Amino acid sequence: MSAPDSADRSMAAARGRPGPGMAAAGTFVGLLVVVALFAPLLAPYDPLTSDAAAILQPPSAAHWFGTDGIGRDVFSRVLVATRLDLAIAVAAVAASAVLGTALGAFSGYVGGWLDTVVGRCADVILAFPLFVLALALAAALGGGAVSIVIATAVINLPFYIRLARAEVNARRGLAWVEAARMTGRGPAGVVLACLMPAVLPVILVQVSINLAWAILNAAGLSFLGLGVQPPTPEWGTMIAEGGRYLLSGHWWLVVFPGLALAAASIAFMVLADGLRDRLDPRGGHG
Repeated sequence: MSAPDSADRSMAAARGRPGPGMAAAGTFVGLLVVVALFAPLLAPYDPLTSDAAAILQPPSAAHWFGTDGIGRDVFSRVLVATRLDLAIAVAAVAASAVLGTALGAFSGYVGGWLDTVVGRCADVILAFPLFVLALALAAALGGGAVSIVIATAVINLPFYIRLARAEVNARRGLAWVEAARMTGRGPAGVVLACLMPAVLPVILVQVSINLAWAILNAAGLSFLGLGVQPPTPEWGTMIAEGGRYLLSGHWWLVVFPGLALAAASIAFMVLADGLRDRLDPRGGHG
Protein backbone atom coordinates (compact mmCIF):
# COMPACT_ATOMS: atom_id res chain seq x y z
CA MET A 1 0.00 0.00 0.00
CA SER A 2 1.42 3.37 -0.99
CA ALA A 3 1.70 6.30 1.41
CA PRO A 4 -0.94 8.38 -0.41
CA ASP A 5 -3.39 5.46 -0.34
CA SER A 6 -2.79 4.98 3.37
CA ALA A 7 -3.30 8.69 4.04
CA ASP A 8 -6.50 8.73 2.00
CA ARG A 9 -7.89 5.76 3.91
CA SER A 10 -6.96 7.34 7.24
CA MET A 11 -8.70 10.56 6.26
CA ALA A 12 -11.79 8.67 5.11
CA ALA A 13 -11.89 6.70 8.36
CA ALA A 14 -11.53 9.87 10.39
CA ARG A 15 -14.24 11.52 8.32
CA GLY A 16 -16.57 8.58 8.91
CA ARG A 17 -16.26 8.79 12.70
CA PRO A 18 -18.62 11.25 14.37
CA GLY A 19 -16.91 14.04 16.29
CA PRO A 20 -17.66 14.60 19.97
CA GLY A 21 -20.14 17.37 19.18
CA MET A 22 -22.08 15.28 16.69
CA ALA A 23 -21.99 12.25 18.99
CA ALA A 24 -23.33 14.32 21.91
CA ALA A 25 -26.02 15.86 19.71
CA GLY A 26 -27.04 12.47 18.33
CA THR A 27 -27.22 11.03 21.84
CA PHE A 28 -29.37 13.92 23.04
CA VAL A 29 -31.70 13.63 20.03
CA GLY A 30 -32.03 9.91 20.73
CA LEU A 31 -32.86 10.74 24.35
CA LEU A 32 -35.51 13.20 23.17
CA VAL A 33 -37.08 10.50 21.02
CA VAL A 34 -37.15 8.07 23.97
CA VAL A 35 -38.70 10.73 26.20
CA ALA A 36 -41.27 11.58 23.52
CA LEU A 37 -42.26 7.93 23.17
CA PHE A 38 -42.45 7.11 26.87
CA ALA A 39 -43.17 10.51 28.46
CA PRO A 40 -46.42 9.49 30.18
CA LEU A 41 -44.59 6.58 31.82
CA LEU A 42 -41.56 8.67 32.79
CA ALA A 43 -43.49 11.62 34.25
CA PRO A 44 -43.68 11.29 38.04
CA TYR A 45 -46.96 13.27 38.20
CA ASP A 46 -50.00 13.79 35.99
CA PRO A 47 -49.08 16.91 33.97
CA LEU A 48 -52.69 18.15 34.01
CA THR A 49 -53.50 17.57 37.69
CA SER A 50 -53.29 20.61 39.94
CA ASP A 51 -52.50 20.58 43.66
CA ALA A 52 -53.63 23.57 45.73
CA ALA A 53 -51.18 22.63 48.49
CA ALA A 54 -48.17 22.76 46.14
CA ILE A 55 -48.64 26.04 44.27
CA LEU A 56 -45.47 27.80 43.03
CA GLN A 57 -43.05 25.60 44.93
CA PRO A 58 -39.38 26.00 43.92
CA PRO A 59 -37.33 23.04 42.64
CA SER A 60 -36.98 20.36 45.30
CA ALA A 61 -36.55 16.62 45.75
CA ALA A 62 -40.32 16.18 45.41
CA HIS A 63 -40.65 18.46 42.37
CA TRP A 64 -37.37 18.64 40.47
CA PHE A 65 -38.43 21.61 38.31
CA GLY A 66 -40.83 23.11 40.86
CA THR A 67 -44.57 23.62 40.42
CA ASP A 68 -46.61 26.19 38.51
CA GLY A 69 -49.34 28.64 39.47
CA ILE A 70 -51.96 25.95 40.04
CA GLY A 71 -49.67 23.33 41.56
CA ARG A 72 -48.83 21.21 38.50
CA ASP A 73 -45.42 19.54 38.40
CA VAL A 74 -43.22 21.41 35.89
CA PHE A 75 -40.84 18.48 35.32
CA SER A 76 -43.73 16.23 34.29
CA ARG A 77 -45.10 18.91 31.98
CA VAL A 78 -41.71 19.48 30.33
CA LEU A 79 -41.35 15.74 29.71
CA VAL A 80 -44.83 15.34 28.23
CA ALA A 81 -44.43 18.49 26.13
CA THR A 82 -41.47 16.82 24.40
CA ARG A 83 -43.83 14.41 22.64
CA LEU A 84 -46.05 17.18 21.25
CA ASP A 85 -43.24 19.50 20.19
CA LEU A 86 -41.32 16.74 18.42
CA ALA A 87 -44.48 15.39 16.79
CA ILE A 88 -45.35 18.83 15.41
CA ALA A 89 -41.80 19.39 14.15
CA VAL A 90 -41.48 15.95 12.54
CA ALA A 91 -44.91 16.14 10.87
CA ALA A 92 -44.26 19.63 9.48
CA VAL A 93 -40.76 18.88 8.23
CA ALA A 94 -41.77 15.53 6.74
CA ALA A 95 -44.60 17.15 4.80
CA SER A 96 -42.44 19.99 3.48
CA ALA A 97 -39.49 17.69 2.68
CA VAL A 98 -41.55 15.17 0.69
CA LEU A 99 -43.61 17.73 -1.22
CA GLY A 100 -40.81 20.25 -1.70
CA THR A 101 -38.27 17.67 -2.85
CA ALA A 102 -40.72 16.15 -5.33
CA LEU A 103 -41.69 19.54 -6.75
CA GLY A 104 -38.09 20.73 -6.98
CA ALA A 105 -36.76 17.52 -8.51
CA PHE A 106 -39.44 17.19 -11.18
CA SER A 107 -39.45 20.89 -12.06
CA GLY A 108 -35.65 20.87 -12.29
CA TYR A 109 -35.67 17.85 -14.58
CA VAL A 110 -38.63 18.76 -16.79
CA GLY A 111 -37.94 22.50 -16.96
CA GLY A 112 -40.22 24.75 -18.99
CA TRP A 113 -43.41 26.20 -17.55
CA LEU A 114 -43.42 23.81 -14.58
CA ASP A 115 -39.98 24.99 -13.51
CA THR A 116 -41.04 28.62 -13.89
CA VAL A 117 -44.26 28.24 -11.89
CA VAL A 118 -42.64 26.25 -9.06
CA GLY A 119 -39.70 28.65 -8.88
CA ARG A 120 -41.95 31.73 -8.73
CA CYS A 121 -44.10 30.18 -6.00
CA ALA A 122 -40.99 29.51 -3.92
CA ASP A 123 -39.82 33.09 -4.48
CA VAL A 124 -43.19 34.47 -3.33
CA ILE A 125 -43.00 32.52 -0.06
CA LEU A 126 -39.41 33.66 0.56
CA ALA A 127 -40.38 37.29 -0.13
CA PHE A 128 -42.12 37.39 3.28
CA PRO A 129 -40.45 37.17 6.70
CA LEU A 130 -41.00 33.48 7.35
CA PHE A 131 -42.14 33.67 10.96
CA VAL A 132 -44.56 36.49 10.11
CA LEU A 133 -45.95 34.35 7.28
CA ALA A 134 -46.30 31.38 9.64
CA LEU A 135 -48.05 33.68 12.13
CA ALA A 136 -50.52 34.83 9.49
CA LEU A 137 -51.20 31.29 8.26
CA ALA A 138 -51.71 29.93 11.78
CA ALA A 139 -54.11 32.78 12.58
CA ALA A 140 -56.04 32.23 9.35
CA LEU A 141 -56.32 28.50 10.09
CA GLY A 142 -57.64 29.13 13.59
CA GLY A 143 -54.63 28.12 15.68
CA GLY A 144 -53.89 24.74 17.22
CA ALA A 145 -51.36 22.00 16.55
CA VAL A 146 -52.63 21.23 13.03
CA SER A 147 -52.37 24.90 12.08
CA ILE A 148 -48.75 24.96 13.28
CA VAL A 149 -47.93 21.90 11.19
CA ILE A 150 -49.45 23.41 8.04
CA ALA A 151 -47.90 26.85 8.55
CA THR A 152 -44.45 25.42 9.29
CA ALA A 153 -44.62 23.07 6.32
CA VAL A 154 -45.51 25.93 3.98
CA ILE A 155 -42.67 28.22 5.06
CA ASN A 156 -40.16 25.36 4.74
CA LEU A 157 -41.21 24.33 1.23
CA PRO A 158 -38.91 26.75 -0.67
CA PHE A 159 -35.76 25.32 0.92
CA TYR A 160 -36.45 21.82 -0.38
CA ILE A 161 -37.68 23.05 -3.75
CA ARG A 162 -34.52 25.06 -4.33
CA LEU A 163 -32.16 22.37 -3.10
CA ALA A 164 -33.72 19.56 -5.13
CA ARG A 165 -34.05 21.76 -8.22
CA ALA A 166 -30.41 22.84 -8.06
CA GLU A 167 -29.10 19.30 -7.53
CA VAL A 168 -31.19 17.87 -10.39
CA ASN A 169 -30.31 20.75 -12.72
CA ALA A 170 -26.63 20.06 -12.13
CA ARG A 171 -26.98 16.37 -13.06
CA ARG A 172 -29.73 16.04 -15.66
CA GLY A 173 -27.32 16.39 -18.58
CA LEU A 174 -24.80 13.83 -17.34
CA ALA A 175 -24.09 10.69 -19.35
CA TRP A 176 -25.59 8.22 -16.88
CA VAL A 177 -28.82 10.22 -16.77
CA GLU A 178 -28.96 10.27 -20.56
CA ALA A 179 -28.35 6.51 -20.58
CA ALA A 180 -31.26 5.99 -18.20
CA ARG A 181 -33.47 8.10 -20.44
CA MET A 182 -32.46 6.12 -23.50
CA THR A 183 -33.56 2.88 -21.87
CA GLY A 184 -37.12 4.12 -22.14
CA ARG A 185 -37.69 5.42 -18.63
CA GLY A 186 -40.03 8.36 -18.33
CA PRO A 187 -39.32 11.52 -16.29
CA ALA A 188 -40.69 9.95 -13.10
CA GLY A 189 -38.49 6.87 -13.48
CA VAL A 190 -35.34 8.87 -14.20
CA VAL A 191 -35.93 11.25 -11.30
CA LEU A 192 -36.84 8.59 -8.74
CA ALA A 193 -34.33 5.89 -9.71
CA CYS A 194 -31.37 7.94 -10.90
CA LEU A 195 -31.46 11.49 -9.58
CA MET A 196 -33.17 11.19 -6.21
CA PRO A 197 -30.36 9.14 -4.57
CA ALA A 198 -27.97 11.99 -5.37
CA VAL A 199 -30.36 14.56 -3.89
CA LEU A 200 -31.17 12.76 -0.63
CA PRO A 201 -27.91 13.49 1.29
CA VAL A 202 -28.42 17.24 0.89
CA ILE A 203 -32.09 16.89 1.81
CA LEU A 204 -31.23 14.98 4.99
CA VAL A 205 -29.00 17.81 6.15
CA GLN A 206 -31.77 20.32 5.46
CA VAL A 207 -34.24 18.14 7.37
CA SER A 208 -32.04 18.27 10.47
CA ILE A 209 -31.78 22.05 10.23
CA ASN A 210 -35.51 22.47 9.67
CA LEU A 211 -36.34 20.28 12.66
CA ALA A 212 -34.60 22.84 14.87
CA TRP A 213 -36.47 25.69 13.19
CA ALA A 214 -39.77 23.83 13.39
CA ILE A 215 -39.42 23.31 17.15
CA LEU A 216 -38.69 27.01 17.64
CA ASN A 217 -41.52 27.97 15.29
CA ALA A 218 -44.04 25.80 17.15
CA ALA A 219 -42.96 27.21 20.49
CA GLY A 220 -43.07 30.77 19.14
CA LEU A 221 -46.59 30.41 17.77
CA SER A 222 -47.79 28.77 20.98
CA PHE A 223 -46.12 31.53 23.01
CA LEU A 224 -48.17 34.09 21.04
CA GLY A 225 -51.39 32.15 21.61
CA LEU A 226 -51.79 30.78 18.07
CA GLY A 227 -50.53 27.28 18.70
CA VAL A 228 -51.20 24.70 21.36
CA GLN A 229 -53.63 26.00 23.95
CA PRO A 230 -53.49 25.50 27.74
CA PRO A 231 -53.69 23.26 29.67
CA THR A 232 -51.93 21.01 27.13
CA PRO A 233 -48.20 20.90 28.00
CA GLU A 234 -46.09 22.59 25.31
CA TRP A 235 -42.78 24.39 25.77
CA GLY A 236 -43.87 27.70 24.23
CA THR A 237 -47.16 27.75 26.10
CA MET A 238 -45.37 26.95 29.38
CA ILE A 239 -42.95 29.84 28.83
CA ALA A 240 -45.86 32.20 28.13
CA GLU A 241 -47.70 31.07 31.26
CA GLY A 242 -44.56 31.27 33.39
CA GLY A 243 -43.71 34.76 32.17
CA ARG A 244 -46.46 36.19 34.33
CA TYR A 245 -44.63 34.99 37.45
CA LEU A 246 -41.08 35.85 36.40
CA LEU A 247 -40.92 39.29 38.05
CA SER A 248 -42.12 37.78 41.33
CA GLY A 249 -39.05 35.52 41.41
CA HIS A 250 -40.57 32.26 40.17
CA TRP A 251 -37.84 31.77 37.58
CA TRP A 252 -38.20 28.01 37.22
CA LEU A 253 -41.49 28.35 35.32
CA VAL A 254 -39.63 29.92 32.38
CA VAL A 255 -36.09 28.58 32.74
CA PHE A 256 -36.76 24.84 32.54
CA PRO A 257 -39.08 24.78 29.50
CA GLY A 258 -36.78 27.38 27.92
CA LEU A 259 -33.75 25.17 28.50
CA ALA A 260 -35.56 22.17 26.99
CA LEU A 261 -36.47 24.22 23.92
CA ALA A 262 -32.94 25.60 23.51
CA ALA A 263 -31.25 22.23 24.06
CA ALA A 264 -33.47 20.47 21.50
CA SER A 265 -32.89 23.17 18.87
CA ILE A 266 -29.13 23.26 19.41
CA ALA A 267 -28.89 19.46 19.28
CA PHE A 268 -30.58 19.32 15.88
CA MET A 269 -28.41 22.15 14.55
CA VAL A 270 -25.18 20.46 15.70
CA LEU A 271 -26.40 17.17 14.25
CA ALA A 272 -27.13 18.90 10.94
CA ASP A 273 -23.66 20.41 10.88
CA GLY A 274 -22.08 17.01 11.45
CA LEU A 275 -24.24 15.39 8.78
CA ARG A 276 -23.24 18.06 6.31
CA ASP A 277 -19.56 17.34 6.91
CA ARG A 278 -20.11 13.62 6.23
CA LEU A 279 -22.71 13.64 3.47
CA ASP A 280 -21.52 16.58 1.39
CA PRO A 281 -19.03 15.18 -1.15
CA ARG A 282 -17.58 18.63 -1.62
CA GLY A 283 -16.34 18.71 1.95
CA GLY A 284 -19.05 20.31 4.03
CA HIS A 285 -17.82 23.79 4.82
CA GLY A 286 -15.36 23.70 1.98
